[in-house]
Amino acid sequence: ARTFALRHKLASEMAEELRQILLDRPGQSAQPASNNQEITVTAPVSVMNRVATYITVADWPSPVKNAAQGQYLRGDALAAARSFFHACAVEDEAALEKMLSIPLLARMSGRDQPLPEAGSALDERLIRELRETWPGKGAALQALARAWTRYPLRQLREQPGVAPSFGARHFVSAAFAGAPGDFLSLEFIHDGDGTQSRSLALDTLPPWMNSTNQR
Repeated sequence: ARTFALRHKLASEMAEELRQILLDRPGQSAQPASNNQEITVTAPVSVMNRVATYITVADWPSPVKNAAQGQYLRGDALAAARSFFHACAVEDEAALEKMLSIPLLARMSGRDQPLPEAGSALDERLIRELRETWPGKGAALQALARAWTRYPLRQLREQPGVAPSFGARHFVSAAFAGAPGDFLSLEFIHDGDGTQSRSLALDTLPPWMNSTNQR
């Protein structure tokens, strides 16, 4: 069991949200404290890591989804990072796929052919192929979600500055409890293929994810 102190959400509200992770299974529960500012969660370690990650990105003054349409918000790097880890925590593979860059999907698919050089437009056929179903895609997305929640996320912080390589790159610093290294720099590009759009997509694999997890 672990007790989490909340800053922005009521514990009763968080307990309701955590049902999508705990699934009311025996031995898994979320109990709000009487002050409604703390919540005690009981779960196996792997599930607890997902719970901790969820709380880190959900206990904010701003939502991760658009209230009207229920779509994940990805208009800036910090919002995109929060949305990505939220989807990892609840194991929403359909949402995760939309939040990954085309170069990252190409790496995960085991694509042998090189992508066009950095900064050039990607072929629409290639984008369509990688966004659609390819052998092992579901397993690759599951492995990615598991890798990103192997260590509980404890902090996200947007890094200033934009790098001009393959599209404009934006950065977020992430800290994970117990992970190798203190902070990890997450990279995001526009719309997943480097084009200028309002949505950002993740272009980083966890350094502790080995090559066999990418196929």
